[in-house]
Amino acid sequence: MLHFTIELGVSQAALTDIHWDGRDENGQWVSSKEAYTYQWELKGQTSAAYALLQVNPVLKLCFADGTTLEPQALFEFQTRPQLQSWTLALVDNQSGLEIRTQPETAVLPENWIWDGRASDQTLAPTQNQYMYCVDMVYPQGQEVVVTEAVHAIKARRSSAPGGQTGLIIPEIWFDFNSAVLKPDMLDKITAAAQVLQRHPGQAVAVCEGHADEIGSHEYNQKISVQRAYMVAKFLAESLHIPSSTLFVRGFGKIRPEVPQNTEEARARNRRVEIRVLINQP
Repeated sequence: MLHFTIELGVSQAALTDIHWDGRDENGQWVSSKEAYTYQWELKGQTSAAYALLQVNPVLKLCFADGTTLEPQALFEFQTRPQLQSWTLALVDNQSGLEIRTQPETAVLPENWIWDGRASDQTLAPTQNQYMYCVDMVYPQGQEVVVTEAVHAIKARRSSAPGGQTGLIIPEIWFDFNSAVLKPDMLDKITAAAQVLQRHPGQAVAVCEGHADEIGSHEYNQKISVQRAYMVAKFLAESLHIPSSTLFVRGFGKIRPEVPQNTEEARARNRRVEIRVLINQP
């Protein structure tokens, strides 16, 4: 959600609030990967074009037991408009209370890491859901507030050799008879990339592909490898993870997540799991 306030001028002595929900004129969500500007027009006068803030999806990787890997969330500012000032606040969705505020400065950094702690330095509950609000004041006085969810990515702990930490990012699902990545699965792959980037030279990822029970063993083995390969390819080519740290395995239909022959079970079994192993320093 985007909210901004534009001062129309001294003679009008008025403020106008404009809310944009992130959709185009056809009601479709616009891509968060694109850069956007805004302009206003009043009585034939058109303002300059002002850049909007662009933030990569903010991901929080957590486990079922409520613990998390630090840093809890990484904010990457892809566009950094010239500002008079800005603040970033993290809000608990349930209570509506601000739990952490980044001090106000004039220059947006390339990134900011939230370590998962509230303002009093206690750990914020990882099972809660959070929003972030970036409040920006442009040099001309316009105030723009960008609000978005912090996306929670569920992971599982896995067994690992001595001296290593293991985790699995599950449920990267695929359509029937397809190895094409689905857009709503990309956040999970990006979460794996962030773990690898936080541990350069110390972590590897094994992309493990699976299939449902329909079809021959040979066909399902082939498509499970193709699915794993597509995840590894996205990690390498789009997220710039060194290919030397990525491995691919296919299990066909021999390891179903849900051992049933219903359509719902098949949909959950057509998947890739990313197994990450981290060497402890």
